Amino acid sequence: RLIYLGVLWAMPSLKGRFAIIDIGGGSTEIIVADRHRTYFTESYKLGAARLTTRFFKKEKPTSQEIRELHDEVRGMLRPAAARLSESGGFNQLIGTSGTVQALAKLHRASLKKNEGGQQELDGYILNIEAVENIVDYLEEASLAGDRIKDVSTDRNRTVLSGAIVLLETMRSLNVQQIMVCTSALREGVV
Repeated sequence: RLIYLGVLWAMPSLKGRFAIIDIGGGSTEIIVADRHRTYFTESYKLGAARLTTRFFKKEKPTSQEIRELHDEVRGMLRPAAARLSESGGFNQLIGTSGTVQALAKLHRASLKKNEGGQQELDGYILNIEAVENIVDYLEEASLAGDRIKDVSTDRNRTVLSGAIVLLETMRSLNVQQIMVCTSALREGVV
């Protein structure tokens, strides 16, 4: 409820039904709503820190651990996607919290190097191909034991798990893009 209120406050021009994904450290929340009410609100034990601790026991993950994490997230979200569809679906996916913002920063940094792109994070659009490319990059860097550039030190260890959650959510919900909202729980409390 508070994440939903934070998004409403930050995005006054939202119209129609939308979904919100909030990937935290311990859990991931998915909400379907419009400006007047929520239709679907679920919390899943798919937080970035929780999954990192559970699947990546050592400093460097293995290919098998990465595959198992993809399978786990997909297995939890496919039934949720069916229930979400039964609730009436949505027109737009909005991503909140640190993981989504970190992925947008990574994408923006790659554009800046290639095309001189600079854009605010609020309202930033990531398409599924960009998320797939970021996950590929994070997986390769993690397998090699490399530090992820353009990601804060405290998020460096958990960003791969969070990115996998986002990618598998987008795939499960059959969504082609996500819009970043920098407001969430804290703004909802206020």
